Amino acid sequence: MSKITNYLQLLMTKAKGYKSSRSNSKRFKAFYMSSKEDTRSDGAKIIDFSLIRIAFFMIFFLLINTYLYSLLASLAVTVIVISVGHYISLTIRNKKLEYLKGQKRFDIACKKVYKDILNKTIDELREFVEQLYKKLGFMNLKEIYKNNNIIIHEATYKNEAILVSFYAYKNEDFVEMKEIKETLSLLKKMKIKKNVLITTSDFTKDSWDFANLLSKKYRVLLIKKEQLLKLIENSNMFPTDEEIDEIIENTISRRRAGWRKYKNALLAKNKSKSYFLLSVFLILGAFYTPFSLYYMTVAGLSMGLTAITVISRVLNSKEKETDNYSLFNQLYNE
Repeated sequence: MSKITNYLQLLMTKAKGYKSSRSNSKRFKAFYMSSKEDTRSDGAKIIDFSLIRIAFFMIFFLLINTYLYSLLASLAVTVIVISVGHYISLTIRNKKLEYLKGQKRFDIACKKVYKDILNKTIDELREFVEQLYKKLGFMNLKEIYKNNNIIIHEATYKNEAILVSFYAYKNEDFVEMKEIKETLSLLKKMKIKKNVLITTSDFTKDSWDFANLLSKKYRVLLIKKEQLLKLIENSNMFPTDEEIDEIIENTISRRRAGWRKYKNALLAKNKSKSYFLLSVFLILGAFYTPFSLYYMTVAGLSMGLTAITVISRVLNSKEKETDNYSLFNQLYNE
């Protein structure tokens, strides 16, 4: 009985540790190593990896055998060389993986923060920026202006009066010079010499130039999107590891759903007849062309697709009937 209890506790521990360890799982590692340019599936990557290793093995074996003239010795040396090369490649790959993991998780967190900021109501945005300002060391915060995407606060920083403006703009909407001029009029009116302007996008070139011109009389600090995200990260206001893992999990699920869509299109119900007719046409055509081997090979592949399509259709129809019954039965019992 104690063994069964210990075994159940072990299963529960593994289940609890799933979420904490899934960031290092195989599917997450594959996600970190993936890129927009590389559209291969996981299976295709494994096949390519294996074929490259086999090719290297054969090349090294043939080269070494030309010098040693001994199959056994050549095989032993080749195994050693390939093993050392594999170890070195794994070391390099692991370092690359760690770098890409940190970079992709940071990019995902940045996108989530940016999206959340733009989706906030004006009251939620005010609460967020005030929380950020307090973490950055601003005190005595007082809101003096707000609209749909702009909030201006009066505050003190290191015992000095300062004006802080926040512009929740989309990437393509830059903060223009006229908006800096508007804050300048507030500075003059309130007799404040320092101003911080923060945006979720960037500033126009005229804005940067104008801020530099004001540096003789006023201290104007412009903080663009990338700098803002760094400040948010340093203030411990980034998404948690669990939230980032959930986003990655959803991304992986969407990708797999996309591959399933392509597979379903390839093995669609109406394709089996087309594959079969193509096979027959190629087999007949093989007798009237000098490329008979090529025709017969493609005909074999097409016939294989025919068989796979028919089998897949039969299996899917049975699963669908079972799933429909189970779903209806569950809904009915509720």
